[in-house]
Amino acid sequence: MAQLSEDDVGKPVYDDEGREVGSVDEVTDDGFYLRFGEGVEVTWGGGDEQRYPIGSGSVAEVSAERVTLEGDFEG
Repeated sequence: MAQLSEDDVGKPVYDDEGREVGSVDEVTDDGFYLRFGEGVEVTWGGGDEQRYPIGSGSVAEVSAERVTLEGDFEG
């Protein structure tokens, strides 16, 4: 589990299969909000139409260029 900071807002977010799914919209104490990218089809619920809460347990890696998720997304 990797920690995010306010410096990560705006970074692209990739799923565990290497697909870009959106960007970091807001960092919270428990994770962050994912802002969906253009053309991303959402098949899971829990957020509004534009963004989805991601729990810190779903963050595999935070690098200087991107955030990578692992497994199922936990809000």
